[in-house]
Amino acid sequence: MTGSWAGAMGHTQFIPTSYLQFAVDYTGDGRRDIWSEDPSDALASAAAYLQRNGWQRGLGWGSESSNGSLQPQPGGPRFATTRNFNVIKRYNNSDAYAIGVGHLSDRIRGGGPLRTAFPPDANGLTKADRVRLQKRLTARGFDTQGADGVIGRDTEAAIRAYQESRGLPVTGTPSQGLLQSL
Repeated sequence: MTGSWAGAMGHTQFIPTSYLQFAVDYTGDGRRDIWSEDPSDALASAAAYLQRNGWQRGLGWGSESSNGSLQPQPGGPRFATTRNFNVIKRYNNSDAYAIGVGHLSDRIRGGGPLRTAFPPDANGLTKADRVRLQKRLTARGFDTQGADGVIGRDTEAAIRAYQESRGLPVTGTPSQGLLQSL
């Protein structure tokens, strides 16, 4: 049995107590297999978790709304949420996680992107800035393995390699100054 650093397991990252309480044998093979190449048991188990924690069928999680009461970052989008938002938070008690899951479900159903952009990150970069940074690094031979605006280990490694090649302090940290130097 393999789990994450936090002890979560399977496709949907159940903790052991959630597995014991909510895992289901959707495929009917006699096992509640949330690790299989076939994710059916894992997805059905996540659905069982949500349903047993109060998910109301036919009710969305919420939506972006200029008068919403939830604003994760000052200057960013606001959200009006429903009780289903709180059910998602029972699965993972993070506003960012619940917004991400809810918005992803909206997009899968054909919904559009958020209308309001999130403000710059702690390094002063917007998502568009981070994408531009990744594209410029890759164009100069420091491959970020894609330009998605997410600063992960590949982008940090590319930044460090660029900084080292230019004799700059090697931090691996994105910044406006780094973007301008590219």
